[in-house]
Amino acid sequence: MAVVLPCNEYFDDRCAYDPASALGAYVKRVFDGEIDEFISFSKAECKKRFGAGVQQQKTDDEFAQSFGAGRALLLLNPLGRPVPIGLVSTTTQRASQGLAARTSYLFDGICELVTRLVDARLREVVMPILGAGHGGIHPAAAFVSLLLALAESARYAPSGKPLKSATVIVFQKDANSPPQVDPVVVRRALALIGSVDP
Repeated sequence: MAVVLPCNEYFDDRCAYDPASALGAYVKRVFDGEIDEFISFSKAECKKRFGAGVQQQKTDDEFAQSFGAGRALLLLNPLGRPVPIGLVSTTTQRASQGLAARTSYLFDGICELVTRLVDARLREVVMPILGAGHGGIHPAAAFVSLLLALAESARYAPSGKPLKSATVIVFQKDANSPPQVDPVVVRRALALIGSVDP
């Protein structure tokens, strides 16, 4: 099983330091005290897999190498940990434009991720709703888009071997708060996906 997490197009996500984000919560738990090392490792793997990247003006004061939105990186043994991690670049960040996600990035990223998972003989994943945090996509739209992207990747999976299971975590702040996505939307989305032939 692989854990799939969102990141930005630079794969240097500052969310890794934010325990309130999906990426930050996982990285803090698994790589506590090694967050800088995890980010450096991820960027080094990007250069191996994707090449040098393209320099972009990330903020008014910072340039960085972009590896593209809608890309996926699979880390099989990150810093010696046994659980593989898939990083999907669901957001872009550019000067004067800020941080933004698009549902098209989910489709491209998930399809690329599934290809990498099949190559590594991994067929089970668990992930939060990608793009619904700092990326700014409405959680319900992000959830439905993610399910459609998973269904699309199943249709065109390499060697005809789609994922065996995909668990999408819908967060709830506490027992008194509503879930990230209304249960009615979840049921309808699952019914829709279930009615589509893979």
